[in-house]
Amino acid sequence: MTSIYKPLIKFIFISITLITGFAFSAFSTVKQSQSHYQSQSHEVNNRINKQMSNATTQVNFKPKSKYGKKLQRDINRLMPGNKQFTPRFLQYVLTDKK
Repeated sequence: MTSIYKPLIKFIFISITLITGFAFSAFSTVKQSQSHYQSQSHEVNNRINKQMSNATTQVNFKPKSKYGKKLQRDINRLMPGNKQFTPRFLQYVLTDKK
């Protein structure tokens, strides 16, 4: 007793098997590339954080000349977060036409 649907069932079974195999392969590849990308981005973020933490430590030097002291004071007045920061001075520097 042979059924006329037997070749059709085999074809559908093989098709489903192939599609499942391709889907699993694609899923594995995507997961692997995502984990690789995440590990690389994590390493890059760690390096950037280390560099930023090193860069945020300010080197405090005492200028000796009057010009150097005035320049250092003006720079401190322009940097937000500094004790000597003044928004009026920043506005003056940005709008000055000189």
